[in-house]
Amino acid sequence: MLDPGTFDSLPEELVKLFQELEEYIIADICRRLRQEGYITATAEIRISSLLSLGMSDENVRREIVRVLGISEDRLEELYQQAAKESQRFDLEVYRQKGQKPINPEDNQRLQAAIKAQTRQTAGDLKNFTGSLGFSVLRGGKRTFLPIADIYQHTLNRAQVEIISGINPLEAMKQAVRDLAKSGLRTVDYASGRHDHLDVAVRRATVTGLHQVSDKVTDEDQERFETPLVEVSAHGGARDTGSGFENHKQWQGKVYYWREKDKWGRDDLARKYPDFVRSTGYGNVAGFGGANCRHSKRAFVHGVSKRMWTAKQLRTIDKPPFAYKGVTYTAYEATQRQRKLERMQRYYKRILLGYEAAGIPTDDPDYQNAAIRLQTTSREYKAFSVAAGLVKQQERARVEGFGQREAARARAAVKRI
Repeated sequence: MLDPGTFDSLPEELVKLFQELEEYIIADICRRLRQEGYITATAEIRISSLLSLGMSDENVRREIVRVLGISEDRLEELYQQAAKESQRFDLEVYRQKGQKPINPEDNQRLQAAIKAQTRQTAGDLKNFTGSLGFSVLRGGKRTFLPIADIYQHTLNRAQVEIISGINPLEAMKQAVRDLAKSGLRTVDYASGRHDHLDVAVRRATVTGLHQVSDKVTDEDQERFETPLVEVSAHGGARDTGSGFENHKQWQGKVYYWREKDKWGRDDLARKYPDFVRSTGYGNVAGFGGANCRHSKRAFVHGVSKRMWTAKQLRTIDKPPFAYKGVTYTAYEATQRQRKLERMQRYYKRILLGYEAAGIPTDDPDYQNAAIRLQTTSREYKAFSVAAGLVKQQERARVEGFGQREAARARAAVKRI
């Protein structure tokens, strides 16, 4: 079993790397626009040379290779850490049964599983970087364009807008806003679905953490000869939908896992609800699915002590609360917190793009973005306090937007 907070904290190092890649590419495009002379006094329009674009593509490829190299080195370390953390919740049962706990490093089956999962996740990350692009306006419609096309598309679009009479500076700023609104994305060409790169990286890493934790649970179930598992619980669990889609209904309880019963414990099947049917294990909307932070541990009837009482589960969430005339449940509060974090990242990307493009801090659009960032940041803090939620500032972080950039934004607001 993994603590729910682990699913937030462990992936952050890798997410940060890929956010750096996003900031690098957006800034590189904006710098290239500036180099093309679109904001010069004469507004001279020049088509970017193939050599210039080729150099830019090569720089991006080098940055991708760098990020992948670091991430692959770290993945196995993260999964080894997750295996050790998963074991912690079963130490008391080992003690009561007089058995020696599994050492993940000495367990060949577990090590093979960790290495296989590392290869799987590393392959996913590599696939993500092979299908990177932006969701941009093209012919009045939102279209996904790969990195190989985005440079020329952005330059061509700015040229068309300038020819049609739009001020060159405004064309530049619109290009920055379009890139920032999209953010760097990865596309699954089979389904057509595209996600923000950092979201896809976090999801792939969390999936790997689930798989490693599951393998530890499998090993413990074998050692304890039990088909029972206890599911973790946390505040703010999904409380919408019906059946297993409503995670709050099934979290924190003990279940009988029929597929794992090698010992014919039908007596336990009559005492405990079915694990797969109750939690939707294996379904994207259920246990271990998309954005799920629940995990499980082996449970021994008559030996293991439940981690959550029925009363604790009933009171795990604070009652619904009102904020500025709107009533929120605990789950709705976490969703609004995520939205405010995304909004902060959006305005930070705009400000970074403006800076790379040479937009001055006294420009009204720069100042407007700075004001919106400041307002959103204050709202995030106020709402988190009102909801009793821990602020997760790392989720609002954009690599490249540090103290210097924050100070520039604050100074721009003060000049208004």
